[in-house]
Amino acid sequence: MKIQFPDPESADENGILCWSRDINVDYLLGAYGSGIFPWPSEEDYVVWFAPPQRAVLFLDEFHISERTRRYFRKSAFCFDMNRNFAGVMKSCASVSRKGENGTWITRKIMDSYTELYERGFAASFEAYSPGGILAGGTYGVLHGKYFSAESMFHTEDNASKFALSSAVEYLLAKGVKWIDVQVMNPFIESLGCREVSRAEFTEMLKASWAAK
Repeated sequence: MKIQFPDPESADENGILCWSRDINVDYLLGAYGSGIFPWPSEEDYVVWFAPPQRAVLFLDEFHISERTRRYFRKSAFCFDMNRNFAGVMKSCASVSRKGENGTWITRKIMDSYTELYERGFAASFEAYSPGGILAGGTYGVLHGKYFSAESMFHTEDNASKFALSSAVEYLLAKGVKWIDVQVMNPFIESLGCREVSRAEFTEMLKASWAAK
C-alpha cells in the first residue's frame, strides 16, 4: 500500500517536505509518484524533498562531445542492463567523490531500492570493461515511461558517461522522453540537463508515470 505524502507544494523554500523514520517500497512508490524523493540526513530518519526547481534531462537534448564519442567507439566498454543492480548501488555508495564525505546510500536505502528493483520498479544501466568487470553505471526508479537517475559511479574514465549514453539510447527506444535527475550539478548540466518548475515537473510526471 502506497504511503500518502503531503502536497509537494507545501514544501519549504529549500524543498523539504517532511521526514520519516521508515523507508520501504510503499514509501518510495508513494513519493516518486508524487514528485518527491528521499534524502537521508542520519541513519535513523529520512528527509523527503520536493524542490521548487527540478533538474531534468530531456533525452533529445542530451549531448556529449565528439571527442568522447570517438573514445566510446575505440573503447572496449560493453553495455548491459540489470546484470548487477546491487553491485551498481554498492559502487555508488563506496566510490569517493570530490568534496563529499561519506554517502547518503545507507543500508536502509540500499535494502529499500533493492526490493524496489526486485518488484520491477527500478533498473541499473552498466558499463563493463574487458573480462566482465563493472566499470561504471547508474541506477534509479523506473515506472511507466518515467526514470529517475539516483546516482552514478565510475572506476574507469568515461565509464559512467558510457553507461548513461547507453541508457539514453535504451530509454528513447522505449518511448521515454526525459530523465529526472532531481538536483542540478555541473556534470549533468554539461550533458544538457536543465531545470523546470515544480508545477511543470508535476504535469510531466503525471503523464510519464501513468504511461505504459
